[in-house]
Amino acid sequence: MAIGTSKRISAASARAHTRRNKKTNSSNLPSGLLGTAIIVLFIGFLFGAYQAIQPPPPKICGTPGAPPITAPRIKLRDGRNLAYKEHGVPKDAAKNKIIFVHGFDSCRHDAYIAKTLSPDVVEDLGIYIVSFDRPGYGESDPDPNQTGKSLALDIEEFAAKLGLGPKFYIIGYSLGGQIVWNCLKYIPDSLGELKNTILLAGAVLIAPAVNYWWSDLLSVQDKELMPKRADRNNHVLNHSEHPDQDFSALLHRRHSNFRKNPIVI
Repeated sequence: MAIGTSKRISAASARAHTRRNKKTNSSNLPSGLLGTAIIVLFIGFLFGAYQAIQPPPPKICGTPGAPPITAPRIKLRDGRNLAYKEHGVPKDAAKNKIIFVHGFDSCRHDAYIAKTLSPDVVEDLGIYIVSFDRPGYGESDPDPNQTGKSLALDIEEFAAKLGLGPKFYIIGYSLGGQIVWNCLKYIPDSLGELKNTILLAGAVLIAPAVNYWWSDLLSVQDKELMPKRADRNNHVLNHSEHPDQDFSALLHRRHSNFRKNPIVI
């Protein structure tokens, strides 16, 4: 009798234990759903925050709701336009034609060299300077697929369509110097087998500071164009203090190895 009772109690205990397990499992299910819901809400919050910080789509100058076009522009082969500004002597009377490439936070109006050279030097050397808004700056159309090579080819086409041939100089100021390196790489300086090609006559990099100890700084520099430094511990090369003399030397010399040794001021 005791044994039967024990068996009945054991069976009842087993059923009670099973019911408790079911309750435990059912109570875990809402907890899992809650965790999933929290994760989904967090992802949605991140997506909404990302959308909120995105800049509005760019407005192309000259299109409805965008700023008007006030500068002359050259249309490139892919339909984009580059806005530009001319300085110095008239282009048709110029002996030396220069394209000025502005820096990071500048535009065509910030042609440093056009503001620095004296009018006498500009007249004597017949200097014509054209500055332009880089793609996406000012009134120039952006180039969503821009690369270093594409920008150099834009400048080559810009020079050809503006009639700066057969040769022109290029000057890069600050971050514009990076573009000058690409022009040295992709724009030819001699005809070779090419015909009717506009050529690069010389290049100048004007930068706020240059470190003497950069490992890739050109080994042969135009020492006469660099400020004299008695203290070699002073590692900074400042702006040239005599831009008129520097440009006179540049335009009169016309050395053939400028591609390997562009002038750094």
